[in-house]
Amino acid sequence: MVGGLLGTALVAPPGFATPAAPLPAKPPSKDALDKKISQASDQLDTVVEQYDATRVALAGTKKQIAQVDGELKPLLAAQGTARATVGVIAANVYQHSSPIATFGGLLISSSAPALVNQLGMIDHLAHQQNQQIAAYQSVSNALSSRKKQLTSLENKQKAQYAVLRARRSSILQQISDLRSMRLVAYGPTGAPPEPKIHYIPPLTPGAGGTAVNFAYHQLGKAYRFGAAGPSAFDCSGLTMMAWQKAGVSLPHSAAQQYRDTKRISRSDLHPGDLVFYYHPIHHVAIYVGDDKVIAAPTYGEPVKVSPVGLAPIAGYGRP
Repeated sequence: MVGGLLGTALVAPPGFATPAAPLPAKPPSKDALDKKISQASDQLDTVVEQYDATRVALAGTKKQIAQVDGELKPLLAAQGTARATVGVIAANVYQHSSPIATFGGLLISSSAPALVNQLGMIDHLAHQQNQQIAAYQSVSNALSSRKKQLTSLENKQKAQYAVLRARRSSILQQISDLRSMRLVAYGPTGAPPEPKIHYIPPLTPGAGGTAVNFAYHQLGKAYRFGAAGPSAFDCSGLTMMAWQKAGVSLPHSAAQQYRDTKRISRSDLHPGDLVFYYHPIHHVAIYVGDDKVIAAPTYGEPVKVSPVGLAPIAGYGRP
């Protein structure tokens, strides 16, 4: 009987309506997709900037701790040597200043003043060594205090970096979502149909010209967060490597590059100067002349020439 029931087709009872299949979701409009892509890119760039800035700050703190350790090591060794010397002097003082030793010395010495002078010299040497130890101790205390502060800062930065590293999977998921949106909006290339700017920067002498020349030869390379070449770049990775080619060291962070460069005005822009975008700053490009910049814009868009006003400008800097 049970088998017969199982084999019987289920029929809806009278008056019971079969639910209709859900209608397919209406695809978002082109304008809505463009807006969503722009928002997603901006959020991604902000997180990438935080990631780069925290990594640079942590590396800087580690370098400072290594420098403090480098200063402490010889200082502590010298302090140990001085303490050992004081120990030897103290033993000599005890030996020469004990009543029996002093009396015996007076008996056998042909000159009592010579013994007194000897004792005075030993005491003077001990005093000098103690002063030196006190100076060593003062410096080592200051360095130890500095190291303690740096270690505390390092622990905080490690915690921040760990959070950002944990968000790496989230970032990659954002990139995946962004890729899907771009394919829907822009087709197989995943890039917006914008006019290409065929622009060759003028040859400029000096470090700025060297930086521009490097950036120009990266045109068309992919954007990848945290990358600084040779096959892909993020925004600050590109400007960092461009100026490294010119012999100038910059951190791999747009905000920190802003901090480490000289403020200039828009009217004073020269090829090689940096243009910073958004508040807080999380994007940077290199000025190449004629109101144009070269930048690694965001995921899905390669290194390219763009108008200088490609986004809200926060300021200008000269390395």
